Amino acid sequence: MKHKLLLATLLLSCASHAQFRTGNQLLTEIQEPANYRSGLAMGYVMGVVDAGNGVSFCPPSNVTAGQLSDMVRNRLFDTPAIRHLPADIIIYAVLEPVWPCAKKRGGV
Repeated sequence: MKHKLLLATLLLSCASHAQFRTGNQLLTEIQEPANYRSGLAMGYVMGVVDAGNGVSFCPPSNVTAGQLSDMVRNRLFDTPAIRHLPADIIIYAVLEPVWPCAKKRGGV
């Protein structure tokens, strides 16, 4: 019984610390001068881009991390009404219309 209680406590404490980045947080970080926080923001953007690349959007191979971060920063800056949303959703919304993937013909 003690093991189950310990496991439940551990799981609940981990879940309470889970935190996802919002557009507000990402904008704050991405606007920092070149430092650790701005690097984290760019890394976050690139992680989301890597996850959706080839599935949800298909940017050209020569696009840079700086360009992608600039696109996200500009949307966040210009559209305060969306900043409360999860940052990954915002990144997808920025990139999908600009670089949609070609539709596959037939089959699966």
